[in-house]
Amino acid sequence: MVGASLGLGASLVAFAAMALSFGAAHAQQTRPLALAAPLPSLAKPASPAIEHTAQLTAEGSSKQLCESVADRVFVRHDLGTACISYFATSGATQSRAAVVYFEGDVPAADLLKPNFTKNYLTTLRTAFKTFADRSGVRFVFIARPGLFGSSGNHAARRSSAEMLTMNAALDAVKARLKLTDIVLAGQSGGSTVAAALLTLGRRDITCTVLGSGLLSVVEIEHAHRVREKLPAIRPAVLQVLLYDPTDRLDWIEPIQSHRIFVLGDPADKRTPFTQQRRFAERVQALGHRATAIEVKGQGELMHSVAHHTLPAAALCARGADDATIRQAVAPQQRAVARTVTARAGR
Repeated sequence: MVGASLGLGASLVAFAAMALSFGAAHAQQTRPLALAAPLPSLAKPASPAIEHTAQLTAEGSSKQLCESVADRVFVRHDLGTACISYFATSGATQSRAAVVYFEGDVPAADLLKPNFTKNYLTTLRTAFKTFADRSGVRFVFIARPGLFGSSGNHAARRSSAEMLTMNAALDAVKARLKLTDIVLAGQSGGSTVAAALLTLGRRDITCTVLGSGLLSVVEIEHAHRVREKLPAIRPAVLQVLLYDPTDRLDWIEPIQSHRIFVLGDPADKRTPFTQQRRFAERVQALGHRATAIEVKGQGELMHSVAHHTLPAAALCARGADDATIRQAVAPQQRAVARTVTARAGR
């Protein structure tokens, strides 16, 4: 629904680099994350000349067709049905906790590239296996509608139907894998999904890590339309068309143990960190444990922070405290704090 795609949060090279660097970072949790290589971003506007189209229409209407293929679940909710693709790492299968990750938007042009989906999923599986093996935490990837083997139309993203589909898919995958505790993680548009799931009455979320999230959906979409001189749609109308988690924060279940981390780069040129920080502040004002952390993004737009989000989610799943997680993803903030304290003591 939003005119410009936010782009994938991390490219194939990005996930490979994250996997290679994760082991050293996790071995000593308080050590700053040292990446093997810069992580380029695929974030870029979608071509207005290319529209996403519906995927797997028949499978999205038939449980038998959908689940005839492994690692797919057929879901039904108040606004329809869908066939959703997922995969889970094989390690830590005895654990009843897992990190569930949602990827960002994909430009339509990328989906048209030969073998794009196959290549991306292959690298993603390899990276997640490395994360799981080295952290002892199980990772689960759930593909959003219209992407990576899920039915639906990705052009209809950020709608109520997408959020209800993802909520039902999480229930189905959770039941199939016999999970009880979930750590949500997302990048960009995937963080929109994760934030939306918090507002749908879930009580099984122990931790949520939102990376470069589009969290004030209506505000950002309206600003985008004004900036790009697109047909004007009043915010009140957008509120009906789009699911905006910021307007439903009072729906988040009050669970004392639940922690929310909002990660972003103030230099992000696609999703302003100011709206991410406001999200964290509003959630905190409602009595929830929420923390906004400035991190260093990657790519031309400084938008990709998955190299911080996924390790933070793994640490949270292992029960690391807030200080350890903050130090792992943003060690420079601690260094600045020490400097300020030292100066004040002079």
